[in-house]
Amino acid sequence: MHTFTSHPQTIPRGAEGAKEVLPSEVEGAEEVLPSAAEGAKEVLPSGAEGAEGFNHYLQQKGLSPTVRIGIHRTVARFTQWAADQQFTPEQTSPTDIAAYLAWRKTQGNTPRTQQITLTQLNHYFTHLQQQQHITRNPCTGLAQHGIKRRQLYYTFTPAELQNLYQRYSQLPLNPPHPQHPAPHLMHERNQAMLSLLLTQGLRTEELTALTIHHLHLRQAKLTIPAARRKDERTLTLEATQLYPLSDYQHQTRPALLAHTQKQTTQLFITSGTSTNLQNLLHTIAQQLKTIEPRFISYKQLRASVITHWLKTHPIRQVQYMAGHRYISSTEAYQANNLDALKEDLQRYHPNL
Repeated sequence: MHTFTSHPQTIPRGAEGAKEVLPSEVEGAEEVLPSAAEGAKEVLPSGAEGAEGFNHYLQQKGLSPTVRIGIHRTVARFTQWAADQQFTPEQTSPTDIAAYLAWRKTQGNTPRTQQITLTQLNHYFTHLQQQQHITRNPCTGLAQHGIKRRQLYYTFTPAELQNLYQRYSQLPLNPPHPQHPAPHLMHERNQAMLSLLLTQGLRTEELTALTIHHLHLRQAKLTIPAARRKDERTLTLEATQLYPLSDYQHQTRPALLAHTQKQTTQLFITSGTSTNLQNLLHTIAQQLKTIEPRFISYKQLRASVITHWLKTHPIRQVQYMAGHRYISSTEAYQANNLDALKEDLQRYHPNL
C-alpha cells in the first residue's frame, strides 16, 4: 500500500475556487483535466482527447453540468493526491482508493461525502476501463460504512395490494361543498390513480406527466413518457384495470373537465386550477393510512411491486418495467425480497 500523508487542499474553495478550477462546463473540464499542459497525462492517460472523452462519457450518463463539474473537481483532487504519493491513475489499486478515502476522512469528510467521492471516482475509473487504460476498476467492491442505505419497507404481497385497492374503493364519500361538488368523480379519479401505483409501480411524478395519449386501452398498454435520466417505457395493463380506467377516461375525466373548465391533455386532473397532483396525492396517502397502518409512503408501494416483479421476471425485464437506467438500481430492491433475506440468515447465521 502506498504511504500517504495529509496535505493541504490543492483546489481553491468557494466561488472563486470554483471559477478558477472550472470557468465553464467544457473549458473547466479541460482545466481540471489539462489538455495542453505537460501534466495532462498525469490526469488522463490520453491528454486532451482524454479530457474531452471523459466529459463526453459523463454527458452520455445523463449527468447535469453541475454534477459533471463536481466529478471533475473530485478527479482533480484525487490525481493530485496520487501524484504526491508518486503513482498514476493507471496504477491505482483498491488499497489506494481506501487510503485516499481515509485521508479525506481526516480532512473532515462525512460518510455521505465519502460515498459521493467513491461514486464520482467510480465514474472516472469506469471510463478509463472502457478506454482500455486499465483492466480493473479499483473502486469495484468498495463500500463506505456508516451510510444510510435504501430503507427496507414492509413489502406488501400482490394480494395485499389488491385488498388495499378494494378497501380504498369502499371508503365513504366526502359530502359535497362549493369547491368539490362532485365527490364521486374525485373518488373514481383517485381509484384510477391508485390502480397504476399499485399495479404498475409508477412514481408519483410519472402520474403527473401522463396524458390521454399515453393510455392505450384497446392494446391494454400504458406508455410512461421519457424524463430526465429515464427512458420511455410501455407497460401492460391488467384485465381488471381496463374497465375502471375506461370509465375514468370516457366519463369521469370529461365531467371533471366540465366542472373545472380546463382544457388540457393531462390524464389525471385536479378539481382546482392547479396541474400539480402533490396535494391530491397527499390526501390519498392520508386516506390509505387510515385503512392500512402498515402503509408508509408511495415509495413503499413501488418497492412492493418491484419486489414481486423480481420474483416472477428476469432482472433485466424488471429494470425496464421499473424505469431504471442502471441495473444496480433494480438490484437494490432485492434487499426487500424476504426470501433472499431468509437465505442470507440461513447462510451466515445458521443457528438463529
